[in-house]
Amino acid sequence: MPIIKIPVVHNFGIISQTHQEDLQRRLLKKAQELEASQNAKISPSRNPFEITEEFIKKYNSVQEPEEQEHSVDQARKMLRRSMRRAGLNSQGHGDHVDFPLAWTELLLLALCRGKIQDESLDVLLISLDQAPVHDEHAPVLFYLAESVLYWLCTDTVQKPFLYSSEVKMLKLGHLIFLRLFLLHKSNCLNGYTENKFRLLNFLKALTQCEPCYKPFPNVLFAVHFILQTGEIMCECDIFMKKHSIDSVQPSTGSPSQCPGEVDQKDDGVNQVLWHCLVSWYCVQNNIKQLKDVLQHLVLLQEELQQKNWVDSGLGLVVLGEAGKSSLLCLQALLDLAVDCGQDGDTQQKKGAVSSAGLSAWPWQLKHIYVNALADICLHGSHAEIQKTALVRKRQPKGQNEGGLLSILEYGTLSDGISDEETWCTRYSAIHAVVKICHVLHGDVAREGLRNAAWKALQEQLGKETDLRVLEATRVAEAEVNSPKNPFSNVDLKTPSNFLGNDSFQFISLRVAATLSQLHIPPIPLKLPLSRWAKKEISPPRACHPKQQPVKNKVPQLTLRQEILLAEASYEPSIDFNTRTELHLMDIVKDQWGKELQMKLKEEEENENKQLQEKERQAEEHFKEIMRKREEKLNKKTKPYELPGIEKPANINF
Repeated sequence: MPIIKIPVVHNFGIISQTHQEDLQRRLLKKAQELEASQNAKISPSRNPFEITEEFIKKYNSVQEPEEQEHSVDQARKMLRRSMRRAGLNSQGHGDHVDFPLAWTELLLLALCRGKIQDESLDVLLISLDQAPVHDEHAPVLFYLAESVLYWLCTDTVQKPFLYSSEVKMLKLGHLIFLRLFLLHKSNCLNGYTENKFRLLNFLKALTQCEPCYKPFPNVLFAVHFILQTGEIMCECDIFMKKHSIDSVQPSTGSPSQCPGEVDQKDDGVNQVLWHCLVSWYCVQNNIKQLKDVLQHLVLLQEELQQKNWVDSGLGLVVLGEAGKSSLLCLQALLDLAVDCGQDGDTQQKKGAVSSAGLSAWPWQLKHIYVNALADICLHGSHAEIQKTALVRKRQPKGQNEGGLLSILEYGTLSDGISDEETWCTRYSAIHAVVKICHVLHGDVAREGLRNAAWKALQEQLGKETDLRVLEATRVAEAEVNSPKNPFSNVDLKTPSNFLGNDSFQFISLRVAATLSQLHIPPIPLKLPLSRWAKKEISPPRACHPKQQPVKNKVPQLTLRQEILLAEASYEPSIDFNTRTELHLMDIVKDQWGKELQMKLKEEEENENKQLQEKERQAEEHFKEIMRKREEKLNKKTKPYELPGIEKPANINF
């Protein structure tokens, strides 16, 4: 018989109590070892350079020198990683670029105290300057805007002095709100009602902090720009009209703007901005009608006196960008600032244009104008443009007319302008010239330009008596003498002179490109036919007797016949560039025609008013003559009536 072995299974119920406890201990130990090994496998997969709140708290609470050095080294590695995500080496282009994530990480790193904070803000400023404008950036821009305003209203305002980090935060807010305003004008913020509502609360809080920045016009301008653009963006929504910003009251030289006073809501687009965009477009595409557009632009000096200075300021930014490569655009920018009432020759040239110019502008426009000239001095395409922006010599008199150095003494020689309206402009000019001298230091090719700026600056500082203006030198020197960029010697080619520099290199180009795509209609692309179509045309055949056409039969054209018909309607003498210029001129002529009709209508209304006024004066004169006659002759009859004789009933006089 076969032997069958039955396996014996030891269950807990049939073993002793001692063996059962020993088995439980071994199983528990094995389970703990298995769990530890699994955790060990998971932990290395976590990114050690991820920026978290725990890391920021640990960084700010470290006291030991060794731990501080380790934390700073780790933070710098995180910063380099965020810089690569921001595309600083490729000017914001590349598959590795992720702006929303990079900007969020940089703002979190800015919460670290010390050098990391300044370096993070500097990198974030550069990235916001050179990044393209896309509607997908709207959520992160709202997040940055709320964070910056919260930071300003709760932390920096409580400090007794103006700190460099505070200035950088306001510059950061200026760039953020500029990008949001461009998206607003492109109708890309219609679905962000909740974000606008939250932003509105921060704007109301910022108005309470505005008086702290009045001694510093360069910083106050950023505050006013944030308030003005934020008000326009938030009040554009129907839901936001219930929560209008009643507390926004800018200081001297910045009147409050009501929603109904926004020009572009009534007339479509600001005329100064539109002509500046057309000028920039002509420069980019080498269109010959640039001179005509600029001549018409200079006639719009009075448009720059309006209270709504935001759109006009964008126009000056665009025209300044065009002036970097076009001397004609730079001269037009300088002509806009010339006071016609102070120059007889210029007034005769302008004809009907009334007295207007730099003295009639809001001080915010003057600040934009000064920074535009400073940007051209630093980044103009050739030396002649840079020299003209700094010192514009008027021929043949050789006087300085409208250059940056002439603004250093703005308002000191004229009696018609109050001091409250001029010291801010001189402050901005001195602030800009100090930074120009700093940036050009060591540049042998532009040493003469720097010497001219330095000499004019020292002469004006020797004559300046306003302590508020002299404070601009200290503020500018404090910004330019900050520590050098720690990333200037690494493989990432970050500009080494960006610290404390107000002259951003790329944002004006982004503004011009975005607004031109929005306001200038696209030109239809009409390509000429290819040459092979002409070569395959068959020679004419011999004439054949005509055949009677078949009724009720639609002739079908072949592909070759359609090509021949299209070629017959095409004008080979007009190329693509010529059609582009003609199309653009049609747009310009149509716009000028509308303006001419408006002016003719205004002149007709003025003539009617003058005619009515003359008739009223003639009637009053006649009444006065009759009154004197009655007093002199003591008669109330008309001159052709005889007293005591009744007028016949059938006679009418």
